[in-house]
Amino acid sequence: MISILILFIPFIRSEDGISWQGGVALILLYIIFIIIELTLEVGIVAGG
Repeated sequence: MISILILFIPFIRSEDGISWQGGVALILLYIIFIIIELTLEVGIVAGG
């Protein structure tokens, strides 16, 4: 959770909001998160 907080600090301090580059970065991070969660879920179901 600390690493996620560190990633969001630039967005929190920005007074202009989120730029399109920041939006793309957040979407990519979300996609990576979903892939990791699905991979872990399949591994847990198949392994146990």
